[in-house]
Amino acid sequence: MPFIENQFSSLIDVVVTDAWITAPTGEHVLKVKAIWDTGSTHTLITDRVVNFLRLKPTGKSEVVSLGGVSLESTYVVNLNLAENLHIDLLRTIGCKALGRDLDVLIGMDVIRRGDFILSQSNKATYFCFQLPAKGLPLIL
Repeated sequence: MPFIENQFSSLIDVVVTDAWITAPTGEHVLKVKAIWDTGSTHTLITDRVVNFLRLKPTGKSEVVSLGGVSLESTYVVNLNLAENLHIDLLRTIGCKALGRDLDVLIGMDVIRRGDFILSQSNKATYFCFQLPAKGLPLIL
């Protein structure tokens, strides 16, 4: 079963992993830093990703954030999280920037497809995401 896992030697406030983004045609691969956000309903990509991959808008989506409500362009990409762990033809929403050298925000549209595990104990953090979901009980 395809999965991604990271072990951190401290307690963390955010989960950031590497990811690879391609256009639906498979041309141009861009390695990015992605933040996992269970508070976001959709996956976001920055203008840098859009420009590098030469993506064309596929529509518009209303985005509600702390800054208010806006209408943003949508794009379709292939999201690769690890070897054999990818989501093809994922509808994403464009954004100007995410900060902290991040280019992708992975939202619940991706997270709900699998098992998302975050465990913190003994001043360390364990993170795992597997796709497809195994269901309960989770035994790794």
